[in-house]
Amino acid sequence: MHLLPQYILRYLFTSIISLFIVQGSVAQKSHINLLDPSQTEIEAKLQYIKTANAHPSFKEVQNLPKQNWQAMAEGESLNLGYTKEIVWVKMVVKNTSTHFNEWVLHLPYTLLDTIDMYLPQTNGTWQLTRTGRGLPFHTRGEIKSTDFAFALNLPDTQSKTIYARVRTQGPLILPMEFKTKSILQQDMMSSHIYYGIYFGALAIMICYNLFIFIALRDTNYLYYILSILCTVGIFMTVAGYSFKYLFPESVWLNLYFTRIFMGFVVLATGTFALNFLEIKKYVRWGDYLLKAIMAAAVLAMVLVVTDLRPSATNSVVSLHSVSLILVGIVVWKKGNPYARFYVFAWVFYLSGGSIITLRNAGILPLNTLTTHGAEIGSVLEVMLLSLALSDRYRTMKKEKEALQEKNLRIQQKHNEELEKKVKERTQKLSETNEELNQINEELNTTIETVQTQKEQISEQHKSITQQAKQLEEAFSNIRSSINYAQRIQEAKLPQLEQIKAAFQQSFVFFRPRDQVSGDFYWFADVDGKKLIAAIDCTGHGVPGAFMSMIGSELLNEIVNQRKIFKPDEILNHLHIGIRQTLRQRETANRDGMDMAICVWDEQSHTLQYAGAKNPVVYINDGELHEIKGDRMPIGGLQREEKRLFTLHEIQIETPSSIYIYSDGFQDQFGGKEGRKFLSRRFKELLYENHELPMEDQQQILTHTFENWLTENQDHPETQIDDVLVIGFRLEPVRVEV
Repeated sequence: MHLLPQYILRYLFTSIISLFIVQGSVAQKSHINLLDPSQTEIEAKLQYIKTANAHPSFKEVQNLPKQNWQAMAEGESLNLGYTKEIVWVKMVVKNTSTHFNEWVLHLPYTLLDTIDMYLPQTNGTWQLTRTGRGLPFHTRGEIKSTDFAFALNLPDTQSKTIYARVRTQGPLILPMEFKTKSILQQDMMSSHIYYGIYFGALAIMICYNLFIFIALRDTNYLYYILSILCTVGIFMTVAGYSFKYLFPESVWLNLYFTRIFMGFVVLATGTFALNFLEIKKYVRWGDYLLKAIMAAAVLAMVLVVTDLRPSATNSVVSLHSVSLILVGIVVWKKGNPYARFYVFAWVFYLSGGSIITLRNAGILPLNTLTTHGAEIGSVLEVMLLSLALSDRYRTMKKEKEALQEKNLRIQQKHNEELEKKVKERTQKLSETNEELNQINEELNTTIETVQTQKEQISEQHKSITQQAKQLEEAFSNIRSSINYAQRIQEAKLPQLEQIKAAFQQSFVFFRPRDQVSGDFYWFADVDGKKLIAAIDCTGHGVPGAFMSMIGSELLNEIVNQRKIFKPDEILNHLHIGIRQTLRQRETANRDGMDMAICVWDEQSHTLQYAGAKNPVVYINDGELHEIKGDRMPIGGLQREEKRLFTLHEIQIETPSSIYIYSDGFQDQFGGKEGRKFLSRRFKELLYENHELPMEDQQQILTHTFENWLTENQDHPETQIDDVLVIGFRLEPVRVEV
């Protein structure tokens, strides 16, 4: 009994292979690509529209213009991820068969709250079928499927238009398949076989571990059985079997059964982990963490039942799964040998759940793996946890046998010592010789010990030398990578010759703190407009450089491809692009950038400016003017409904010097007292030298910055941030008539 029986392992392995084979056969037989007429006698054109705030009636949807509808590509299943929008689907269907009319519209997905299906009738009216998991099971109509299927009346050679209105609180996934009733029955039978194998595998493990629990009275097996039962309950509900066979008229149970049982899964698996891994013995903080998560699971179930937070148990299960893997790894590293199966089991389970989560978010496509990854992962988890229990029992048995063997050796040694004492008393003449021999043996042992220690010291020296060499190689590799990243970033920056060609009197003072920079400058000359920007990304070094690459690519796309030239609109689109690229709505990422951008129209003598925190300074007629940027960054946290930046226009009538910059220069510590340079001193520096050629101004900035760092020779400062200053002079040309 100490090992999992071979026939159980063979059955589980066969079950996993069967799940893939059965589901693969279902996908090959039942999935009909409606948009490829060569594969079926049905011709179909699928379109959809999303309605966020408006709730149009069926008649209003019928009268919508064609350009409002979005067509679906060939072989595409509609996957909008988590959305609160209502989706209307329009299907123009034509039966090209002249002898067959038993067609079915099959939606093989159970987690749709409401579906309003509008089917055309021969008398010109519409038949409305309203169903969904938020309605009793008898609303499924003629075909009582665990998912959704609708019988169609499609006379040959006539095109029919079908409308469907879909809404759900979960991920909105809408796979649509037209098939014959016989193929639908075959697919339903294959699905029953698939889930029969899956639930059968779990039932075998429940019975086997129940037998072990009765035999050993080890509560770990009982907690394990409870976790499997909760898993069975969850997947029976997700697959639609609980709603069909256990509570077909209880909408509340159908909606909340899975979420509530997720809380019970946390309680069962958490209790199992605490006892099985002896977490309190190895990792005290892990004990506190899991108990806190279990308490949160109880609270989450209350929030789910009261509708205060319907997805609370989903969040707790995600946190719980990651915590179990983390704690399991720590326990394994601290010497618990049977934790290894436990860690691998939860890795498989979390991988399956992650695949489902990515599919629900619309990142992964809808296929066999993304549909049934969690079920296959749970079977692997059950199998590996059973192996973990068996391994634990085997380890405990070995430890007991080792302890018995150790006690036996101690007893034997004791008996030998008694016999030795008896012999010593009867052989006093040999005592002196034995003592001398013992002294010699001790000397030899000492010599051997010294020699062993010498060898160990030598080996340690070699090991330290090897480690130093490895560290040196690692440092060299890192330095080479950073040098390569520097060359990439420099290649992405605009050529200074291009800027000089557009603004003959100009300079760029660019001094990164590290080899790669979070500050960067950008330039474009498009359709008679010259655009230049100074951008300060979050962070510096390698993280800032990554942000600068993203910002540069987005600016090139907005200006060069979309032909957007107004600086405020450029900032608006860049803000949206940064948030979408970094997925800041879904993640905790708050990175962004501050910037100032200017657009010079030489024909109209107009300089347009917009800024995100960073200002523009311009000097004309001996006066310094400053226009501050909007007090909000590009990207990052957005509390307002829509972020819009302000457009400023400056009419250039006389020669003017323009400056845009990041905050690196003015925030630098230095001087005799080790204080910041500050904005006031920086603007005074610009004003004092604005009449000089731009090349001279750049040299003055460089000299001033270096002197500021080293002015206090006892405590010279180091550069704390990337520094970027751009200056250019505008001299409007008047055409005499």
